[in-house]
Amino acid sequence: MADVLERLGRAAGVSRAYVFEKRTAPDGSPLVHQRYEWAAPGIAPQIGNPALQGFALRGSGLDRWEGALAAGDVIRCHIRELDEAERRPLEVQGILSIVLVPISLDGTGGGSSGSTSARANGHGRRRRSTR
Repeated sequence: MADVLERLGRAAGVSRAYVFEKRTAPDGSPLVHQRYEWAAPGIAPQIGNPALQGFALRGSGLDRWEGALAAGDVIRCHIRELDEAERRPLEVQGILSIVLVPISLDGTGGGSSGSTSARANGHGRRRRSTR
């Protein structure tokens, strides 16, 4: 998986590429866990970040994203365009822009794959948009 994410990340010219897995908490609420990640040189990897293991999108400021991903929608945005509640959990990771693509296993939402452009050593990286 590491080789695949590295190839995807380099081809897309992004700072990070990753896969999150969706699991169900004992109370039935969905939780996401970062399972795999590739980070470009000079970019801090987030795979060891405990905040990305078993967190709920609902209640974290990313409530809207839970429904969008469950519906099969792709999330693609510049962080500066988000409201403060959505921006906060992403800015702490140095994320400038993000693309999330839902992964479906047997017709159920199994997680998401994504990529981000992030700050390298505290400086924003400028990327050309292909929107």
